[in-house]
Amino acid sequence: MQELEFTYEGLIRNTKKRERFFRLYDLIINDLMRDGYIQAARTRALHRKAIADDIKEAFGIEVPDLVITQ
Repeated sequence: MQELEFTYEGLIRNTKKRERFFRLYDLIINDLMRDGYIQAARTRALHRKAIADDIKEAFGIEVPDLVITQ
């Protein structure tokens, strides 16, 4: 199994890693919400937004918003 390595450099240069990172974040947040851990999900969502905002501000790369599934 290939090791998951998410560095800022990887998130900037590699579109697939960036998409995989944020998809994983979305899955974790959705699982927390489904299991009733709303405050933990909210905290993770804020962290995700901060990372996405940093990438956009520093490099001009748009990151899609959080996708919440039911």
